[in-house]
Amino acid sequence: MGTKNCPETPRQKMINMMYIVLTAMLALNVAAQVLEAYRVVDSSLIQTLNAVENKNQQIYSAFEQAYAENPAKVQDWKSQADQVKEKSDALVDYIDALKEKLVLASGTVPRSPDRPLKGDEFIFVNSNKDTLIIKKEDDLNTPSEIMIAQKEATNLKEQIGAYREFVEGIIPVEDAELKNTINQELETSDSRFTLKSGERRTWESLYFENKPLAAILTLLSKLQIDVKNSEANLLNYLYSQIDAGAFKFNKLGAQVIANSAIILQGEEYVAQVFLAAIDTTEDPVISVNGRALPIEDGKGIYRLRANEPGTFRWSG
Repeated sequence: MGTKNCPETPRQKMINMMYIVLTAMLALNVAAQVLEAYRVVDSSLIQTLNAVENKNQQIYSAFEQAYAENPAKVQDWKSQADQVKEKSDALVDYIDALKEKLVLASGTVPRSPDRPLKGDEFIFVNSNKDTLIIKKEDDLNTPSEIMIAQKEATNLKEQIGAYREFVEGIIPVEDAELKNTINQELETSDSRFTLKSGERRTWESLYFENKPLAAILTLLSKLQIDVKNSEANLLNYLYSQIDAGAFKFNKLGAQVIANSAIILQGEEYVAQVFLAAIDTTEDPVISVNGRALPIEDGKGIYRLRANEPGTFRWSG
């Protein structure tokens, strides 16, 4: 499982683009249609979030199976994967709690089990699996009060930053591609956001100030997916490291190494017999006393003419 196995899918790219378009439409006060579109996008994001979570769980199951087969080999990588799961779940749960705080403050109605949902209702399902029907998805004041005045957006930014630092601590320096991918997914810097007037706008202000509840909930769902995508990329990297240093082979053969090629009558013949594994698709590099040996069928052939008596040592 390489780190390139989890690129952003066309579905995710489409959803991200829809969010950008909806934000632009919101600035043009296309209110009712935009709020409905946010509801549709948020519903799609929740489905995507569940799908990514299921894929991540499959990787964790693969770690468990590999650990059961070879604990010593897998222990370090599984331990790091467990830490990734703990940190990722904690951040996703934190965002979920923030969502619940927003919808409760704006006003919700609990859905009774026997009441069918209407197609145009914006809902939130909390950690207890209770469905809350949002009554004021166009609320501008309450979200700004919570996210900006109460600095919840700043707290969220700090939480994402701490998670990003944790992830960067696991990725080796030489894996710049993976590090860059995750940095882009978890981007929260202010430097990119500048108004035409030249005034710099903070990440918090750009995404959470004077935005309706529907837009903020949709953005928070997108952030949860970003966290889970980063988790997936990191898990694939960690899983790939289990066999990164292992020798690859495609052929097995019996090998016999005798203690002596000459046996006198009455002496005992002793030989080591074992199974050897070789890779016939790629010749190894074998050297003796600094000189590379010719390779035949995956084995180095060492030849030396005995021109004089004596004891000779060789190494490689």
